[in-house]
Amino acid sequence: MQQLIDFFGIKDLLPHGYCLSWIPVLLWLHVISDILITLAYYSIPLILIYFIRKRKSFPYPWLVAMFAGFIIACGTTHLLSAITIWIPLYWLDGLFKGITAILSVATAAMTLWITPRALSLPSAEQLQAEIEQRKVAENALRESENKLAVILDSVESLIYIKDNNHQYQYANQPVRQLFGKGMEDIIGKVDDDFFDAATTARLRENDRRVIELGERVAVDEMITLKDSTITGTYFSTKQPLRHENGSVCGLCGISTDISELKRREQQDKEHLNELAHVTRLGLMGEMASGIAHEVNQPLAAITSYTQVSLNLVNTEDPDLVKLTEILYKTQQQALRAGRIIHRMREFVKSHAKHRSTSDVNTLIHDAVDLCIAEVKKSDIRLTFDLENNLPSIYVDHIQIEQVIINLIRNSIDALQNISAKQQRQLSIHSQLTLNNEIEIRVKDNGLGLAQDEKQKILMPFYTTKKDGMGMGLSISRSLIEAHEGILRFNSESGKGTTFYFTLPISSDA
Repeated sequence: MQQLIDFFGIKDLLPHGYCLSWIPVLLWLHVISDILITLAYYSIPLILIYFIRKRKSFPYPWLVAMFAGFIIACGTTHLLSAITIWIPLYWLDGLFKGITAILSVATAAMTLWITPRALSLPSAEQLQAEIEQRKVAENALRESENKLAVILDSVESLIYIKDNNHQYQYANQPVRQLFGKGMEDIIGKVDDDFFDAATTARLRENDRRVIELGERVAVDEMITLKDSTITGTYFSTKQPLRHENGSVCGLCGISTDISELKRREQQDKEHLNELAHVTRLGLMGEMASGIAHEVNQPLAAITSYTQVSLNLVNTEDPDLVKLTEILYKTQQQALRAGRIIHRMREFVKSHAKHRSTSDVNTLIHDAVDLCIAEVKKSDIRLTFDLENNLPSIYVDHIQIEQVIINLIRNSIDALQNISAKQQRQLSIHSQLTLNNEIEIRVKDNGLGLAQDEKQKILMPFYTTKKDGMGMGLSISRSLIEAHEGILRFNSESGKGTTFYFTLPISSDA
């Protein structure tokens, strides 16, 4: 202690006790007060350190450090005040008071600087109110999510979400039922875990278009589960999901089971083919006499040529050149009869749907060949206006021929009602439209259709003929629509009727 007194040069200074006349009660009042204040001041930094360690998110830890230093300095000055009662360490006491003053001023300045910023922070009441608001919002969001989940689960379609790695992030109840899995067994899985290899490849390609290209996809998807127990056809609409910056983060898909619809469509097509077959039988029955007349002509020619050939053979010196010529003509007539019979058999037989690339003008001539006898018999002037070098069409040629024959025979029937003095005219046109489709027109100069007939002419079972079934035009329209075309007509009373239909050109054209 003597060295400390000598260091601070306080030999000539008197302890503070002299100022207090060494009165014991007064001395201990000052000493005990200063000691208690010192202990309190020293404990406060410990509490602040504990607070900072527990509340690491406190925004101003350096300010707490400054307060701790300031408080420790204050406590030290009180400790020195107690010591100077007996030991006159006034220089050391003054030094610590100077340090305390500096820390006090710095802390006060920083407090003034930080106060506006601290006031901008929400108060405890505000934080509590915000917490309550967030709880209400979270409860509302949770309730909304529950309602949405109930709604999505009640939808019969499959609804699902996948991320950019094609992993499932959500699946509604129909998806979970299809897979036979709970939500926790679906999240994070990919299509490989549920579908066979072929189905997975198809689904992955459609998903890739959505995720990598950002396209919206609407497509029919045939699926087979991995154990092959369930198969079906679904119409799927897949939409990309995006971040706020526009980048794709996944997809949302809605797939509706259309297996029953596809089955019914197939049944309808089969039924349409059956109706078409019945109609063809009816048409051939009506055209039988004309076809028989057409076949009788080459048969009669064959008989005549054969007789001439026999006569030449029986001569002493047969003319082989002439015989060869007659035999060639005989062969041509036989081929002609065979072609007529072949065309009739092809047209009449029950016909499964079989499409191929065809030339429309060839189809028109083939159809006319089966009706030419009726055209001649009715003394109808038949003309063609067929555009050359038309693109090919991808059609069932028997069905398109049936449509053309139906329209030709309707025109033939309509021309029976005009005056015998008037030339009966029937023209067939083909052309490429501005919409890049093939159009075929069958036009006659008959009496045309009355206004009420125009409203019903394309309806099933409506007919203007005494013995007609009223199915020809209806079936024709169905056949054209099945080929993605349209059947229409124009008719003016007293000036004739034009039926025309369009067909899309082949994608290979």
